[in-house]
Amino acid sequence: MKNEKIDILLIAPDEGKQGGGGVATYAKILTENLDSNFNVIRIVTLKENNIFNKIMILIFAIIKTLYFLMNKNKKIAHIHAGEKNSFIRKSIFVKLCKYFDVPIVFHLHATLLESTFNHLSEKEQERIRNTFKLCDKVILLSKSSKNWYIESIETRIPSVIYNGMDDLKTSFDLVSKRKNDILFLGRLGDRKGTYDLIKAFKIVLKTHNDAQLILCGDGEINKSKELVNSLNLNDSVKFFGWIDFEEKRDLLNSSKIFVLPSYQEAFPLSILEAMSVGLPIVSTKIGGIPEEIEDGKSGFLIDSGDVQALSLAINKILDNDFLCDDIGSNARERYLKYFTISKIIKDVEKIYSDIRIL
Repeated sequence: MKNEKIDILLIAPDEGKQGGGGVATYAKILTENLDSNFNVIRIVTLKENNIFNKIMILIFAIIKTLYFLMNKNKKIAHIHAGEKNSFIRKSIFVKLCKYFDVPIVFHLHATLLESTFNHLSEKEQERIRNTFKLCDKVILLSKSSKNWYIESIETRIPSVIYNGMDDLKTSFDLVSKRKNDILFLGRLGDRKGTYDLIKAFKIVLKTHNDAQLILCGDGEINKSKELVNSLNLNDSVKFFGWIDFEEKRDLLNSSKIFVLPSYQEAFPLSILEAMSVGLPIVSTKIGGIPEEIEDGKSGFLIDSGDVQALSLAINKILDNDFLCDDIGSNARERYLKYFTISKIIKDVEKIYSDIRIL
C-alpha cells in the first residue's frame, strides 16, 4: 500500500466564491497538501447556482464518481458532509462507494445534526445511523461531537481531527498599537450573532469612541445595515461584503480584535485564521470553539446571545494593551501547536494508512 499510489476521491462542495464555506475550504487544503503518494480526485457536489444547475452538478458528480469507482486503481472515498441537505446528498455517495466495496472516510463538518437529532423521527434517526455505519472511518471535528456520536449513533469510536488553516500572519507589530478595529468574518445574520455584535458595539463605543466595527461577508447585509442605522452607528460600522483571500489576510493583519458571537458552529476556520495572525478573540461556548480557544488565555468565551458579556469582553481587551498582546500571543502559540495544515494533513494521512484496501 505504501509503494502504490492511491486515488483519494475527495467528495465535497466547490471551493469557489460562496461555494461551500468551511467544508469547501478544508477540501481545498487537502487537495493542495496531501502527500504525493495520494492522487486526489476532486468530485464537486455543489456550487452556488440556480436549482437546475445544482441538480446538474450533482448528477455529473454521481457520474464522475461511478467512473472512478469502476477503475482498477486502489482508492479511498473521503466524503465531506455538512448539515441537512448536504448530509442527504453525501449519503448517496456513501451507498455508491459501499456498493463497489471502496473504503469510505466520512467527515462530518457540522454540529446542527447533534442539536436536532433527538427531535427527528425514529425512522430518520435510523437512516442517519445507517449512513454512518456503512463507512469504514468517521471523522468528527471535536471531542464534544465524539461524545454525541457514541451516545446517539453507535459505540464504534470515531476519530477526532481538528480543522487546520494556513498561517496568514504578515504583520509583526504589536496588536495593541493598532487602531481599535473589531473584525467579523462570516455570513451576516442571526446564526453568526451579527445583530448581537452590532448591539454590543453600541455599548463599546461609549468608552471607546474611536472603535470601528468591520463586518465582512454575505448574508443579511441589508437587515444588518438597518440595525446599524437605527442605532446611529453608520460612521463607525463598515460593511465590506464578500472579500477575497488577499483582502481577508490584510484585514486580519491590521485589526485589533476578532469577534465571532455565533449560536451554532462546528469548528470555525475563521477563528483559526485569526489565531494564526495573533489576534485576541471573543467568541461563544458552542460546538468545538471551546477546544479552539482556551477561555481567558487565548481568547474570551461568552454565552450566545449575551450582549452585555460580549461588550464587556471586547472592552476588557481594548482597555488593557498588555492583556491584548498577551491573549493574541497565546492564540498564535496555540495555533502553531495544534492547528497548522501540516498537523491536520498528518492526521488525515494516518487515517488513510490505517484503512485496509482490497
